[in-house]
Amino acid sequence: MKILLQAVGKLSSAGIRGGVHLIGGAACATKSSAAEGAVPFELKYFEPIPYGPRFLNFLQRYHAILVPSLSDEQPRIVFDAAARAVPVLASDTDGLRPHIENNRTGRLIPPGDSAVLAETMAQWADNPMLLRNFALEALYRVRGNTHRAMHAERSRNIARHFGIG
Repeated sequence: MKILLQAVGKLSSAGIRGGVHLIGGAACATKSSAAEGAVPFELKYFEPIPYGPRFLNFLQRYHAILVPSLSDEQPRIVFDAAARAVPVLASDTDGLRPHIENNRTGRLIPPGDSAVLAETMAQWADNPMLLRNFALEALYRVRGNTHRAMHAERSRNIARHFGIG
């Protein structure tokens, strides 16, 4: 959270217009007092949204998502975003790197680097065609990653390794 708020502060100081919407509600708002007055770059907070259709519809409204993680995590949000043609700007961590092709389906940045995060956010805000290209490429690549396709691949691997079938 601190890195994102620092990036938003840099964007605001540079006079760059845009916004970041954070899911996390009051906990996020409490941690963000350093970003108060972050104008013209808007910060808006949302209470947590349970995973399901409401969350997926919420996600689809955005031009991009930010995952400025400092640790390795499960990339579910990356898959959900790609399936809705929403490009991802994320930290270059072991958990995210395999699922984002840098400068093709999104962008990977060094973890903890608020200056690079702010610079990339400014580039993205200024270049909607870049976002469109990332979005279409992400959507194209994720199309075959359904649960059914995953289970079929797993079955083929088991059969191949154990000589079944």
